[in-house]
Amino acid sequence: MTIEFFEESNAATRTLPRSLVTKAGGFVFVSGQVGRDESGHVVAGGIEAQTRQTLENVAHALALAGCT
Repeated sequence: MTIEFFEESNAATRTLPRSLVTKAGGFVFVSGQVGRDESGHVVAGGIEAQTRQTLENVAHALALAGCT
């Protein structure tokens, strides 16, 4: 089985201790997603804004692995 690791492309959050996406066989694993913006800061605006940002981050991570 081939295992691929996809690293963070954002320099502000690249130093976080995680593998953004791992693709193994027919599975894609996404980890460590929180409501951080491109500068690496948790977004303001409460749980709704943080949840939206988290889902955007998950979509970005899945796109890195070739998911559409």
